Amino acid sequence: MKESKSRLFLCILALATVLNIALVMAPGIALGEGDGDSDDIVLEDSQSDGALAEGESEGESFAEPEYISFPTRDDAQSPYFDAWNDAAEGDWLVGVDVSEWNGSIDWETLSDYVDFAILRVGGSYEWSSECYGDEQFAHNASECERLGIPYGVYFYSTAVDAWDAAIEAEFVADQLQGFSPSLPVFLDLEWVELSEPESAGILTEVARTFCGRMSAAGRLPGVYSSASWWEYLLTDPCFDQWAKWVAQYDGYCDVDCNCWQYDQHGEMPGFDWPVDLNVWFPHAA
Repeated sequence: MKESKSRLFLCILALATVLNIALVMAPGIALGEGDGDSDDIVLEDSQSDGALAEGESEGESFAEPEYISFPTRDDAQSPYFDAWNDAAEGDWLVGVDVSEWNGSIDWETLSDYVDFAILRVGGSYEWSSECYGDEQFAHNASECERLGIPYGVYFYSTAVDAWDAAIEAEFVADQLQGFSPSLPVFLDLEWVELSEPESAGILTEVARTFCGRMSAAGRLPGVYSSASWWEYLLTDPCFDQWAKWVAQYDGYCDVDCNCWQYDQHGEMPGFDWPVDLNVWFPHAA
């Protein structure tokens, strides 16, 4: 009887030893460690600590944040306009558009934060053919050229026919003498008096005349307007041959364009007051 008990005790001890060894080795097996020759199922996720990714909960997929983060100059592939068209699709470049209403701008500081600028060159008075210049244009353009900031210009139009548009184009050409903007000269179409559907033909005639004159003068023409105007009024195929600049403040842009004005009340070093913020899409046609 004693011999039988001794044998039973030894068997129990051996079994306990085997189980203990198995438990020690188990974590390594569960994490997929070993010689890699077995077909064991890996129970843990591929992360070495088995933890869930940030923002992820068990049984749910990772959700993208519900906000849009716009790039800074440091995120851009190239600060030089000549190289923009060579940038990969999806690269965005940051810029501002300014006028005399932005006051005196610290361009020296701003040059470290933007890739381009669009400057108001002037506008026209309502129901007349008389044009006016922006009081800060010459200074802003000179500063951009001094600091190597690529820039374009825009002109606020109230033209109601080809005659008015031609006068506006000649005025802009005169204002640009001595300056060399590398971005387009944009015709700003947003006058509320031309916001009705029947104005589509007028806007097309005005744009054809103004942009045609800019092309003839060796300038790159473009048109600026709101997303709704692009959808309902500026629909003639002729608009596809010029650069498109779209204003839309919903956190996204519905219109295929070269430049998107996404914020009217942005903050940027170099300004004492809010400023319009834009992004340029290098891959746009």
